[in-house]
Amino acid sequence: MLSDSMLMVADATERPAQTAALSLYVPDVEDAYARAIGSGAVEIEKPQNTHYGERRAMVRDRWVNTWQLARTR
Repeated sequence: MLSDSMLMVADATERPAQTAALSLYVPDVEDAYARAIGSGAVEIEKPQNTHYGERRAMVRDRWVNTWQLARTR
């Protein structure tokens, strides 16, 4: 759950597959990044501090979706 909203990511069925770019705020960027890589995601950007105050990493999953994993510092 995201506040009072639910996010569902699913395989394509009747509709053609589409890729997505998703930003996900997590409590521990390093842990989320390691779990994603361990599950087969490909690194785009290692965890790092940004100039605008976030800790961030980016990965691409096997369906070619891009995930930005971040937390505020």
